[in-house]
Amino acid sequence: MTAASFIGFFVFRGRGGGLIKVIWHDGQGACLFTKKLGRGRFIWPSAADGTVVITPAQLGYLVEGIDWRMPQKIGGRPRPDKQ
Repeated sequence: MTAASFIGFFVFRGRGGGLIKVIWHDGQGACLFTKKLGRGRFIWPSAADGTVVITPAQLGYLVEGIDWRMPQKIGGRPRPDKQ
């Protein structure tokens, strides 16, 4: 398998849980994304064998610092009750 044919992400979390690094190949080379939370920790799935597979939606929640196990919409206007 060549690097150009690989589609996927490698995600690493720092030991303290406040930093993640995402590495992926965009067709031209490797890209690195890092994010550090000002407070709190990234919610990390438990790994039985050292490898975790997550969905694209879960990756999006992870990058945003949202608890992907129970995502909730925060803020916004309350919806009026329909009667």
